Amino acid sequence: MASAPHEKTPLQSAAFTIQDGHNAIAILQGQAARLEDRMAKYFHRLDEMQKLYERTQREIEATERRIREEDDLIQKQRAAKKMERATAFIRTVQRVIRNNELEKVARAAASLNEEEEEEEDI
Repeated sequence: MASAPHEKTPLQSAAFTIQDGHNAIAILQGQAARLEDRMAKYFHRLDEMQKLYERTQREIEATERRIREEDDLIQKQRAAKKMERATAFIRTVQRVIRNNELEKVARAAASLNEEEEEEEDI
C-alpha cells in the first residue's frame, strides 16, 4: 500500500507538467506579442525620426541656399554702391579739373584782355 501514493505522484506531476507547459507557452506567447508590439512601436518611432531628419535636412539645405542667395544679392548691391561712389568720385574729379581749366582759361583771357588794354593805351 505504500506504493499507491508513489504512483499518484508521477501521474499528478506529469499532468502538472503538461499544464505548466501550456501555461509557459501562453506566457511566452504573451511576451512575444508584447515584444512584437514594442518592436512595431520602436520601428514606427524610428520611421518618424527618419522623416523628421529628412525634413530637417531639407529645411537646412533650403536655408543655406537662401542665405547664399541673399549673400550674393548683398554682394551685388555692395558692388553697385561701390561703383556708384567711384563714378561719383570720378565725376567730381572731372568737374574740379574742368573748373580749374576754366579758371586757367579765364585767367589767361583776363591777362590777354589786360595786355590788349595796355597795348591800346600805348
